[in-house]
Amino acid sequence: MKNEKGIDFVNIWNERYKDKKLACTKRRNENDPIDYTQHPFLYKHSIAKRLTGSLDGNVMETIAAQFMTPPLGKVLAIGSGMAYGEEFLVTRGFVQHIVAYESSSVAVEAARLRLAEAGLGDKIEIRCDDVMKADIPSCSFDAVFIQAAIHHFFDIEAMFQLFYRVLKPAGLLIYSEYIGPDHHLYEPFIMNILDEIDECLSDDLRWDVLRQETRRCVPRATREWMLNMDPSEGVHSSRILPLTYKYFDVVFRGDWGGTIMRPFWTGILPNFDFSEKKDATIARLIILMEDLLIRHGIIPHYHTNIVGRRLSTPNDDLTQEEESRLNFAEKSGNSAGCNSGACVLTNYTDDNWVKGIAKNWATAFFVQDSLKAKSDFAIGRKVTFADGTTRSIIQLKENAGSLIVYLDGAPLDGNTIGYPKEIKVSDITK
Repeated sequence: MKNEKGIDFVNIWNERYKDKKLACTKRRNENDPIDYTQHPFLYKHSIAKRLTGSLDGNVMETIAAQFMTPPLGKVLAIGSGMAYGEEFLVTRGFVQHIVAYESSSVAVEAARLRLAEAGLGDKIEIRCDDVMKADIPSCSFDAVFIQAAIHHFFDIEAMFQLFYRVLKPAGLLIYSEYIGPDHHLYEPFIMNILDEIDECLSDDLRWDVLRQETRRCVPRATREWMLNMDPSEGVHSSRILPLTYKYFDVVFRGDWGGTIMRPFWTGILPNFDFSEKKDATIARLIILMEDLLIRHGIIPHYHTNIVGRRLSTPNDDLTQEEESRLNFAEKSGNSAGCNSGACVLTNYTDDNWVKGIAKNWATAFFVQDSLKAKSDFAIGRKVTFADGTTRSIIQLKENAGSLIVYLDGAPLDGNTIGYPKEIKVSDITK
């Protein structure tokens, strides 16, 4: 099957699923020399902690617990691959029924077999078809769920129009995506930053297992190479966020960088032993560099998790000025949770907390524990929330990588001033 440009993408993906080397062919591939998100240490410190507040947090579960409880009735999944994410949502009780579209027959066959053996064949219906050509009824789904597939679609606006059409009023778009430059053609200033970090490593850590040579600079992708490798890779990735804001009210946005992390680790991951303190320290410092550069608005985020609620009427297109900083921390609403730089942990919800804010048992919220947080959040200082509420800090408590900030007054309502969209800690002064 070829697309309108004469490119046989089905064959490309069938071959990738056949060799079983890509991350998408397995639940986790810790030996992947390319994808840092598959390595437990890097995933925990650069993604899980950032989005859930815990090294052991599960990003999908954290989002689903808020937006898929009570469970959604019917969900459309697009680019489902081996359907591991879909399986998780059904087995954990977040979704009752999923209709999944995947163009690779190899992936579909393997997924159907696994799901049938697990007794889930009646709950996860996988269709081997092009979702753009399928005759899907309008207003027929409670949510659309996608993991890293939107950036492969050529007609990106038609894809968002499909999301909008098939969703019920106020239905949800839930995705995890690469939102950086088209075809991963990173800006020169970012590549220069990567080279400066790379130069700090010893030669044994700079050995590129893919190119079989010592890396003297971080490799640059060229348009020609990307088009030969996969013409669909990131083809219109820079349009994903602008179109999201056009058709949806973004009720959750969990950015997780990747601007430095993804290209930097490609080819050199196998050189690091993350059980060794020195290697782990180097990795955490690189993660911190990315965090600091993003937090201070120097570099943008290139990956995000989004939950958007279908608008009754689409918005106008964003202006060029509005789009220019859309990937940066000040536009994301959750990467710089307070003016001081000590961020409220992203949207953590369980029996005791709602969006990082304590339920009725205390007047408190929590932030990631760091020297910066301890410097900013001191007893006696004031915390001013976005709604104008001001409280005094009366107690601080460290707990499992978090700093719990206790305030005076009545308990806060996490549903009305909760993080990440509605609350930002600001104006912390003595």
